[in-house]
Amino acid sequence: MHRRTDLLHEQINLTGEKIWKIRNHAGQFEKLSGKQFEKLFYI
Repeated sequence: MHRRTDLLHEQINLTGEKIWKIRNHAGQFEKLSGKQFEKLFYI
């Protein structure tokens, strides 16, 4: 159970990094539609 929690936290941290990178490069994605942005985000 503890190990599962650690894995979950790792996933959250990776997602946070991805969000930060997307925000950091927001200018590149400005012109994308919502659906394109969602596809990018969920890849």
